[in-house]
Amino acid sequence: MKDYLTVKQTAKYLKKHPDTIRRWIREKKLRATKLAGKYGVYLVSRSDLLEFMMSKVMEER
Repeated sequence: MKDYLTVKQTAKYLKKHPDTIRRWIREKKLRATKLAGKYGVYLVSRSDLLEFMMSKVMEER
C-alpha cells in the first residue's frame, strides 16, 4: 500500500483541503481508484500524483 495515498494524505501532501482532492477526482483532473462500496475510499497512486503535479507545473508556464 506504500504506492497509494488516501485522499487525506494526498491533501496534506498538496496542502489542499480533502474536499478539493475529491472534487479533482470527480472532475477527472486527478486519477484515483475507488474501493468497493457506495461511499468507497479513493486511493491515489504516487505515480498518478506525480503526473498530476507535473501537469500543474506545465500549466503555469
